[in-house]
Amino acid sequence: MLTPADMDRLISEWLARAHPVPQQACAEWSDQGVALLPLGGLFAAVRLPGELVHAAVDSTDADRVAAALKALLHGPVIHDHRVAGATYYALINWGAGLIEQMEQTEDTLCLGEGAYLGVPRIDRREPPGTY
Repeated sequence: MLTPADMDRLISEWLARAHPVPQQACAEWSDQGVALLPLGGLFAAVRLPGELVHAAVDSTDADRVAAALKALLHGPVIHDHRVAGATYYALINWGAGLIEQMEQTEDTLCLGEGAYLGVPRIDRREPPGTY
């Protein structure tokens, strides 16, 4: 049976494979806590403005938002708190066919080929920084 630590290691290895040099992604996680990964190969990301997410879950409380996103999306979400406010990135399988079905707006873009995303180390699950 896999332990939580085993799962974290496997997920990290999978995420690192998105990078042309997986060892570089691992080094960035080690040195900076965040690795810049290209999108559109293994996965894509749907950018969700914090205002939209907070309105949808009727809360700005980090724990309530995290619980709601977990229940609603059933997958990984990255929280990036910038100077302009919170932004969430829901990671999706690049080949799942969701991109063609998704109604994109200027605020809720699906980022894929040609885009990069700062992906935090798997054990970064709370602030400060991207988690």
